[in-house]
Amino acid sequence: MVLPHLKTREDWVKGLISLINTMGWGYHTVLDLSSERAVFRNYNDFEDLSYMRLYGQSDYPVHWANSGGFTGLMQLIYSTGLVNGDPIHTEEGFRKMRRSTSRYKTRMTKSIACGDDYLEVEIFR
Repeated sequence: MVLPHLKTREDWVKGLISLINTMGWGYHTVLDLSSERAVFRNYNDFEDLSYMRLYGQSDYPVHWANSGGFTGLMQLIYSTGLVNGDPIHTEEGFRKMRRSTSRYKTRMTKSIACGDDYLEVEIFR
C-alpha cells in the first residue's frame, strides 16, 4: 500500500517519519531534507517531557533517543541499498551499514527541556 508511493529516498524518510508518528513518541516533522543534511522537529517529545517531570528544566538538550533515531534513519536510507531492495537484515548487512564511511553527525539545536516549544535536530555529514 505504501511502497508504490516511495519514489525517492526523501519519500522513504518522510514515509518512515509518518509511521513513527503513530507510535506516540510526539509529532515528528521534516523541515529540510537532502542526503547531506536534514532538520527534524518533534513536538511533545516523550524524552524531554519525562526529563522535565523528573528534574525540571535542563541547561542542555536531553533528547538522545530522537537524535540517535534520526541519525540512524538517515544512515539507513542514504547509506544502504534498502530503497533499491537490497537486503540489510543479515549480519553482514548491518555490519556494512555500521562501517559506512558516510557517517552522519548530530546537532541538537532546540529542546523542550531547555524551554523551547519543540525539539529540533540537525543531521549532517
